[in-house]
Amino acid sequence: MKILYIVSTLQRSGPINVLYNITRDLDVNDYVILTLSPEESEKSMKSDFEKLGSQIIALNLTRMVRKKQVLNNIKEVISSNNIEIIHSHGLRADYYASKIKEVAHFSTIHNYPYEDYPKIYGKVLGTFIAQAHMKIIKRINYPIACSYAIQKKFKRKKIELEVVQNGVDTKRFFRVTPDMKRQIREKLNLPTNHIILISTGMLIKRKRPIELVRGFNKFLLENQINDCTLMVLGSGNLEEQVQKEIKENVILLGNKKEVETYLQASDIFISNSSSEGLPMAALEALVTGLSTVLSDIDSHRELKLKSDEISLFKNDIEDMMEKIKIEYFKIKNNKQSREINMDFSSQIMSSSYLQKYKISQRRDN
Repeated sequence: MKILYIVSTLQRSGPINVLYNITRDLDVNDYVILTLSPEESEKSMKSDFEKLGSQIIALNLTRMVRKKQVLNNIKEVISSNNIEIIHSHGLRADYYASKIKEVAHFSTIHNYPYEDYPKIYGKVLGTFIAQAHMKIIKRINYPIACSYAIQKKFKRKKIELEVVQNGVDTKRFFRVTPDMKRQIREKLNLPTNHIILISTGMLIKRKRPIELVRGFNKFLLENQINDCTLMVLGSGNLEEQVQKEIKENVILLGNKKEVETYLQASDIFISNSSSEGLPMAALEALVTGLSTVLSDIDSHRELKLKSDEISLFKNDIEDMMEKIKIEYFKIKNNKQSREINMDFSSQIMSSSYLQKYKISQRRDN
């Protein structure tokens, strides 16, 4: 069985981290990764995939290239590499893969288009793109939701998806001892006597980072707390606006490759996102042993079913502040739970995909 994974680029993101975890733990070595667009070297995970021994074919095509030419190039890769299964990630990859009928086509659906795209492209254009993606998904042989929350939303549109929940590399993300945490903080020049909150991910409208920083600043002010710090990792089009909200106990760090180190230095993970598939950032925080404070959305509720480490807050700053306060004092009083749930490992995820590939091959034969 030879598999072709198709993505637009290998730029570091949640879906590409998922792809990395699938291929890292895949119990077959015969696969190819095809990228459609030119890579931005600074943000690309290409070298990470190469270290796995992945065969990468880059078409380096801009969006101005005719669709027919792109499709012909993909078909040539399929033919010359004896591909039996295609697995696409993302809108552009889904579009081209859905045009190929000769081999079975899997796709991981990482978002609900009607929630995600309007926040990226604006209401009118975003809704149009969402409608287009939904039509494409209907043509896919094996569409796989990354969460039950996503599956449920598609079902309302009469589109049936199977589910393989996202998984985390538990060899990379793991809990450290208090002594190790202190050493990591010293190495990163972080306060060793503070309770540290961390937020990771893109600084975009859907993640609501401005409101997050404002809520944290208000929490410190109203509770007269000075031994608590918020680290914000990531970049995006709201970076300048987030920077304007930064005060003494907030650190804006931009993109960091070794996210696990910063998680291991922290005590509490927080996300104010308005929509997610099954968020890798929150999963990584849970496996690292952090208390986790999340916005009350479907995918975060799905995580809470698996872990008592999660506290959900409503869509308002006051409730966010209250939940931060509860977790802050739990840690101050040494009442934080020590349990870790491992249901979301990348090994389980990769094994589940492999099983589905094999079933599709038996059906086709």
